[in-house]
Amino acid sequence: MPTIEQLDRRVTELETRVLGTHTATLRTDTVVIGNLLWHTATSRDRLKHKDAEAYCAALRTAGHADWRLPTIQELLSLVDYTRHDPAIDTDKFPDTQSNWYWSSSPDASSPADYAWFVYFNYGAAACGDRDGTAFVRAVRSVAPASEVKP
Repeated sequence: MPTIEQLDRRVTELETRVLGTHTATLRTDTVVIGNLLWHTATSRDRLKHKDAEAYCAALRTAGHADWRLPTIQELLSLVDYTRHDPAIDTDKFPDTQSNWYWSSSPDASSPADYAWFVYFNYGAAACGDRDGTAFVRAVRSVAPASEVKP
């Protein structure tokens, strides 16, 4: 199975062949950061936590069906504190709302009722009632190139 890096190189080769010297690029809806493949699109609507989990589980994109909500640590890794409104690299995540995004991480004090989320206006994290609503950004784990056998 090819690595994400190999697939990215292949897409770049195809873009070059198809587009030649034109400045346009093919739009992709995923980006690899570290060992994570992120879905760059945001959910269209704000969802309750259980619906956010279902949204990720139902997502079929980039040839994968194992999408999930990110942990709070994974989601916070996207925050760019040199940016504001939204506090994220908008070249990689162009439709990010300056709003709350769910994580899969439960709040330790009341895990059945509360989960962590990130406010991408300026990068704050907080716990919220799972019946509240927030946007969703899906993620999946990928094996590092060093662990993939040719």
